[in-house]
Amino acid sequence: MTSSSTSFDEAGLLSELRDDVKEPLLRARDARVRSKAGDKQGFNVAMAETEKAVSAAGIPSATRPMPLASVYSGAVRAVLALSAMYDLAVMGRACPQFPMTRRRWMGVDPQGVLETHLVDGEPLWRALERDESAEAQAACLDALPLDVALAALTEIGGTGRGYKVVVPPNLRLLDRLGPATRDWAIAAAELSPGEPFFTGTNLKKYIFLGLARASVPIEERWEALFPNFGGTTFEEHVEATRALSEARRPVVLAAHFPSMQHAPELVAAFPSKPMVEALLGTVEPRSPRWTHLVERLREVGDPSLRSTIDQIVEATPAPIALYVARALKPKSVTDLDDNAREQLRIAGRGYDGQDLSAEKRLEPNGEETSFARFVEVRSVVDAKRVPVYDLWIYMVDSGSIFVAGKTSEIGAISQGGVVLREPNVALRVALQKLTVKVPPKPPKPPPKAPVKKTKK
Repeated sequence: MTSSSTSFDEAGLLSELRDDVKEPLLRARDARVRSKAGDKQGFNVAMAETEKAVSAAGIPSATRPMPLASVYSGAVRAVLALSAMYDLAVMGRACPQFPMTRRRWMGVDPQGVLETHLVDGEPLWRALERDESAEAQAACLDALPLDVALAALTEIGGTGRGYKVVVPPNLRLLDRLGPATRDWAIAAAELSPGEPFFTGTNLKKYIFLGLARASVPIEERWEALFPNFGGTTFEEHVEATRALSEARRPVVLAAHFPSMQHAPELVAAFPSKPMVEALLGTVEPRSPRWTHLVERLREVGDPSLRSTIDQIVEATPAPIALYVARALKPKSVTDLDDNAREQLRIAGRGYDGQDLSAEKRLEPNGEETSFARFVEVRSVVDAKRVPVYDLWIYMVDSGSIFVAGKTSEIGAISQGGVVLREPNVALRVALQKLTVKVPPKPPKPPPKAPVKKTKK
């Protein structure tokens, strides 16, 4: 039963605490506020001060199953309630770690079926914790009335996740999803944008298939719920894919293909050029993995799909061979010619918007406008050793790419990834993979066998 709000009066709860508990708890509260406002150190301070408070209060170490909140009283009850109200995590103790679950557990927030539905005289959450094996927990959930089970799954995947129970991947109740569970599926899907934890649990399969089986059109904001964990079968993937609009299928599936063992088979089930491109776009063009996927698609696809694959293969350029012939780490502008100095000026302007000279960019003053701590220019050549690009790398994972010996910038490096002004997959991949310092020399021809002289 939810306790009355007067039971959780902040001032009254604080009055129950000794100074050695109250002071670190208030410091933790203030640090948490700073953390939410963007203070990078606030979170760590909040965690450390919370630990001081709960240790001083004597909250026992974690047990399984976790005790009922009603076993606590006095200062312990007060610090548990206040830490939940202050949105503070409590680690390794006999209480829910996450504050949103602790608030439900104590009755600070309204309780749900995990707290109010009883199994053998205990709240559902505790019955699930007591059944430690996944099989026993699944059996417990499948034995519940369908509406109670679905509400419990939603809570386990959301504010009730602090009860140390996970959503099982393949409950029997999956077969009972359909028109009768339409309202639950829509309500759970509507919750999902505010509950990002949903997409990290098997709950998303229940919601997505629930929508599909109730013939509810999939909204774009619900697409993150597309099921893609190991427990999802090929048949379930086909069902979930069919629920997506044809235009959205390749967009949604592109994020999931790399982790699907049966990705080619799924593309064959929904054959289209955008679907093939979405799958092949997850790997480097013309790489061994790309070639494997092409061959697999040809094996499982129909004649129409094989024809589409042939068109894509023909239009995919062969890899471009590029090499780093020379790398220079300039210490000052005296190491650079006039063109390189101008390239560095242009590169810096693209990096932070400030138009500064090469001298300023190489000043060893440690300021943010200086690249002196990490800057390198690489001369990129083709297989015939002809210079084609000047590649600048600075500030560890940023850079600029110029036509060799010129100030024409063709692309940049952002967070370690090559971005070209004119799309060119083969060139982008070749530039991204520059690790060889010099092009390999052609093998020497075998020595000629000596000509034996014949006697006349």
